[in-house]
Amino acid sequence: MPFSEILGHTDIIANLRNMVDSDRMPHALLFTEKPGCGALSLALATLEYMFSRGKDHRISRLVHPDIHFTFPINVSSTIGGDKRGDLEQFYPAWRQLVLENPYFGEEELYKAFGIENRLGTISVAEAASIIRKLSLSSYEGGAKVMLIMFPERMNLETANKLLKNLEEPQNGTYYFLISHNPGKIITTILSRCRIVEVPPIEHGVIADELARLKGLDPQEAGFWAKCSGGSMGKALDLIAREEEQSENYTVFMSLLTKALDRYLVSL
Repeated sequence: MPFSEILGHTDIIANLRNMVDSDRMPHALLFTEKPGCGALSLALATLEYMFSRGKDHRISRLVHPDIHFTFPINVSSTIGGDKRGDLEQFYPAWRQLVLENPYFGEEELYKAFGIENRLGTISVAEAASIIRKLSLSSYEGGAKVMLIMFPERMNLETANKLLKNLEEPQNGTYYFLISHNPGKIITTILSRCRIVEVPPIEHGVIADELARLKGLDPQEAGFWAKCSGGSMGKALDLIAREEEQSENYTVFMSLLTKALDRYLVSL
């Protein structure tokens, strides 16, 4: 599904498109939400509209050369004994996660990266990389964008390094930030951003999407939608946990049956 076909939030979408059409897009937008309410989809839909009115499929595949992404990682994580401190190594997993489920939270992000139970950070080195990328001319002569997931994971030194760029960006340079815990972002960063508060998604919208994605009947889809608290991410997670438990129970019963069969044969 293209990001321009996101769930709900029609008023926010209309306001963001109006900013683009009237050339009033702020240079720093901070989308805040409870996990799974659609902030990332809104941000990406806005970028689709900014760059091509939704017609450039590179954006929906997350491969546009003038749109960059950063997110917290854990530099102490290793695979095969090699440190994974280079953000570039995580891009394939990042793209796959976003394309499969743009309603993820931090836990799902770290699981996709194989760094469960480790807190990710956005390092000073990554801040320097962001500044370097945005200092270059755009590939296609238009806007350049850096989308930062979970800026609350920047420490004070990282945030201060980015502060001047947020305050006085080059023309045509934009920052999109997405936070699940804006209270942990330093106030000097917050004060440079136009804040877009993303509310929970309407239950009916979630139920319709669950019915479409999961093939659920209306009653079951409505049940999970009510349990979600307006978070598509939570609804998907609850269903996944239920499916996993059901699968585990099936496997357990199969093993138990085989064990009983062997026991009865031995009598």
